[in-house]
Amino acid sequence: MASRSPRLQSRTPLKSCLYVFALGSLIFISFQDTVLISLESDLGNHMILEHTLFFLIGYLGIKTSETILKILFAKIKNNNIDDAKGTTWQQTLMKRWTGIVRFLFAINKSPFLPLVSVIILLIFWHVPTVFDYAVFDGKVHILQHLSFILVGMLLFLCTRQLGESLTLYLLISSVGMMILSGLVLALANGRIYVPYTISSHNVAGEYMLAMSIAIAVICLPVYLIRRTLLHIRTIAK
Repeated sequence: MASRSPRLQSRTPLKSCLYVFALGSLIFISFQDTVLISLESDLGNHMILEHTLFFLIGYLGIKTSETILKILFAKIKNNNIDDAKGTTWQQTLMKRWTGIVRFLFAINKSPFLPLVSVIILLIFWHVPTVFDYAVFDGKVHILQHLSFILVGMLLFLCTRQLGESLTLYLLISSVGMMILSGLVLALANGRIYVPYTISSHNVAGEYMLAMSIAIAVICLPVYLIRRTLLHIRTIAK
């Protein structure tokens, strides 16, 4: 079997360092009360920035663990470590991670189960009465944040099973969701979410409409062009 190129080998540790740095930075931010209080003072920042923060922590948490464990696995393989000669902490870590991944995929018989779970969690926590209760109750608010971390983890599982199709689905569905939610909030004449003013609702709606336009005009075309180029390169090989 051909060994990996030096260029590819150098990329993997760099990628893992970037993942660790990004994850560590997000976790650090999530523990800063002043940052969270500032975000939660505005409905748009609360719904978009703060919730995305916890989505990314969940997604990057698994992604970072997987990347690091791949490096450890490659190191074990390169050093020709035999399981029969004894176990190392790297081997133990790899076995446990493999067991966790196998368990997650074993209980996930349908590739759409994590996606449905994500949709249910997002809808539940954005129901006005539930959202308001989470804002006023600190323990419920922490539970909400933990749920959003779980959402990020479930999205990771979705990408493992649905691949590029999921990315396209998320981009298109996010545009529709942002437009619908944005219009509701931008045109609101009363408080939908009690802790926030009507003007805060309207501004949040404007944020969502602007984001939907950005995703539709920039992100979606860039993704489709990138996907097309990769497909052409694959055919050329």
